[in-house]
Amino acid sequence: MLVNCLIRHCVIFVRQRAKVVQQLMGSLPDFRTVNCRPFTHSGVDYAGPFQIRFAPGRGQRSYKGYVALFVCCVTRAIHLELVSDYTSQSFLLAYKRFIARRRIPAHIYSDNGTTFQGADRILRENAAQLRRDPNLVNFLSVEGTTWHFIPPAASNFGGPWEAGVKHLKHHLRRGVGSHTLTFEEFFTTLSQVEACLSSRPIGTHSEDPNYSSYITPGHF
Repeated sequence: MLVNCLIRHCVIFVRQRAKVVQQLMGSLPDFRTVNCRPFTHSGVDYAGPFQIRFAPGRGQRSYKGYVALFVCCVTRAIHLELVSDYTSQSFLLAYKRFIARRRIPAHIYSDNGTTFQGADRILRENAAQLRRDPNLVNFLSVEGTTWHFIPPAASNFGGPWEAGVKHLKHHLRRGVGSHTLTFEEFFTTLSQVEACLSSRPIGTHSEDPNYSSYITPGHF
């Protein structure tokens, strides 16, 4: 009995017998698991600033540029747009380029940045103006987009786009480093990073271990 008591109170023995705590994970929101076309539920965030040159050559002036990142909340596919400044008008131009290639999203999620709040107000005003225009009512159907803002100081609610910004900076840090690129060079680099992020594996086609093919966001 004395030996058993000493063993039970031995620090090394207690550590070896310790049970591993299992983290309880919360359920994903409905918009993260819904079956729909890509970018129907999209998250958006900004990355930057990055230094961009007007023209190649030494002694050329540089200016600040930003990257607007759109991510599909279901497939985690990423769309990158280069913008010149941190204003609502610049974001709206990037948003128009985004929907021209990815179609209009039904829902957009973002943090409470002033840029996105201003863009949301302008989008609602433009949509209301189009609906009131008698020349467009007969043949134009305005497909509205609902903009959702996560709670203030709650970056854990924005996991999809926060992770996308992390991956973007990872590739830019290793591919560009401290170099200052021109607008065309930076835009080309973003296209390559977007292709790289859209080709990362997210699942397998088959449970067969000999089957090497995998599913990527680009498949969607």
